[in-house]
Amino acid sequence: VHTLETDGSIRGRGASSSGSMAVGAASRRYIGPLLCINLVMHAAVLGIAGWSLNKFIDRETHRHLGGNTATGYLLVFSLMAGVVGACSVLPALLHVRAPWHSESLAAAASTGLVSWALTALAFGFCPTLAPPVM
Repeated sequence: VHTLETDGSIRGRGASSSGSMAVGAASRRYIGPLLCINLVMHAAVLGIAGWSLNKFIDRETHRHLGGNTATGYLLVFSLMAGVVGACSVLPALLHVRAPWHSESLAAAASTGLVSWALTALAFGFCPTLAPPVM
């Protein structure tokens, strides 16, 4: 049995106004600052990877850029992960601003998952494409 509350929300039997809803509401205030930190971290990845790719393309020697053949791929995947990660913050912020509707959850979760997968690929973790070790 569902009851209509005075604020227009629907509450089912057994649900309380305090309890688990208060825990979710209390943790929701931390999501905004965490998303800002996420955006800053992705911007830092973009800056460092862009600078390193510029040095790598110009064949300038730098003590942190070894000359490994995988360095170019690492930098390209890092740039892709940084761009997708920075862009995934927007749907997440829209999901936080909306009252946590399922329509905005799909966009936020899918872009976050793609961002996480590209970051794992940039780190070199891709177990399905790795050749078997003998």
